[in-house]
Amino acid sequence: MNYVLESTTFCLFSLFIECFSYYSEFDSDVTEPPGRINEIGACYSLSCIMNTFNKSEYRSLPQVRDLLETYHYNCYLRDMNSVSRRHVFIVIEAPRRRKRFLIAKRLGKALGAAVMFSPPVGWGKFRGFFNKTIEMRRAFHSLSLYGTANNALQYLGRRPVVMSGFWLDQATFSIAKKYYPDLPPPESSIFQWPKDLLKPDFTFFVNEPLPRAFIKKREESIRYQILQVYRRWVDPPITELYVDNDIGIPAVVEEMLTFINNPALTPSSLRT
Repeated sequence: MNYVLESTTFCLFSLFIECFSYYSEFDSDVTEPPGRINEIGACYSLSCIMNTFNKSEYRSLPQVRDLLETYHYNCYLRDMNSVSRRHVFIVIEAPRRRKRFLIAKRLGKALGAAVMFSPPVGWGKFRGFFNKTIEMRRAFHSLSLYGTANNALQYLGRRPVVMSGFWLDQATFSIAKKYYPDLPPPESSIFQWPKDLLKPDFTFFVNEPLPRAFIKKREESIRYQILQVYRRWVDPPITELYVDNDIGIPAVVEEMLTFINNPALTPSSLRT
C-alpha cells in the first residue's frame, strides 16, 4: 500500500513538472537569490515551491496531492498557442487589502477587464490545512500565485486582466523583514522578478498613509522599509501613487487610466 502511494505521488510530481515545463513561456534556467529569503516568505521560482511539497513529511499527505492535482489541471488548461496577442496585465499593490480590492474592482470595470485575486477561485478549501505551519502556508500562497497567473493567461488573449495583489505583496514584506533596517543595493539579485512567473505590464503601488494611532513604531518602520523596496524595483517598473486619505477611489482609478492609456508607456509587446 505504501509503495503504491509513493509511486502515485512520484508520478503526480513528474506530471506536474512536465506540464509546467512544456507550457512555460519563460526561461527555465531559474536561479535563487542568495541568503534566507526563500525561508521567510518569497519564492523566486516554482522549483522553490516544489522543493517544499516534495519533503518527506509533506509529499504523501492527501491534501498536498489534491492541491497539486488542482494546479496540474489548471496548468493543463493553459494554452499559450491560442494567445495571438495579449491584452494588458495590471497589478494593484497597496498596504490596505480592502482598499486594493476596491480599486482593482473599479479599474477592472472601467477597462472591461477580468479581475482576479489569489488564491484562485476554488482554492479556498485548502487554506485551513496549509495554515498549520509557516512553511506550508508560504508554499501554498506561493503556488496560488502561479495558479492565478495561469488563470490570467487564459483571459489575456481576449481581454485585460486586473489583479488585486500579486507576487510583490509577499516579496516586499519578506525583503523588508530580512534586511531591516539596511536594504541591499538596487542591483542586487533580490530585486528580480521570478523568471517563470507571468510579469505584469503595469504595477501600481498605492501609497496611503495610515493614522499613527493604528500602527506601532516597529510596524511603521517596516512599512517604510517596504516602500523603499517598491521604490528600488526596476523590472517590472512600479508606478507609485501617493493617495491622501481625502482622495477617493474614483480619482485614484482615473490617475491609473492616464498611465495605462498613454501610448508612450505601453509595453512594446502590446503595441500594434
